Amino acid sequence: MHSECIGCGGSAVKQVIDLGLQPPSNRYLEKASEDCEAHELVFGYCTRCGLGQLLKPMASNVVRSRYSWITYNEPEGHLDDLVSKLRKRLPVSENTKIIGVTYKDDSTLARFNRSGVPNTYRLNQLDDLGIEAPLASL
Repeated sequence: MHSECIGCGGSAVKQVIDLGLQPPSNRYLEKASEDCEAHELVFGYCTRCGLGQLLKPMASNVVRSRYSWITYNEPEGHLDDLVSKLRKRLPVSENTKIIGVTYKDDSTLARFNRSGVPNTYRLNQLDDLGIEAPLASL
């Protein structure tokens, strides 16, 4: 399968794995007999720029949580090492701008700050992205 890269726009995206139809991870049913929507989960990468990506991403209205009580927690023990490796492999300087997309990027942005990259910014869901849905979350 080839499709257009969401990063560079190139047409050299190759499929790596197709996991078939999957429900959104935040979908909870009241009864086991209820039908749950599902979407194809296909992952690939761009042979031009190397960006790994979902080839058929779910629409935002499907991914968005329907419950305010759901919280998302991810391990962070690897982030110091990740930032260190990025600093070594990329042309990062004090003038480099690092932009985060969600609140999940805050701790990585703080690590860049501590490593000498002061120009970090996290996009604002409403002001920068025009997203008004309160449960848009990630």
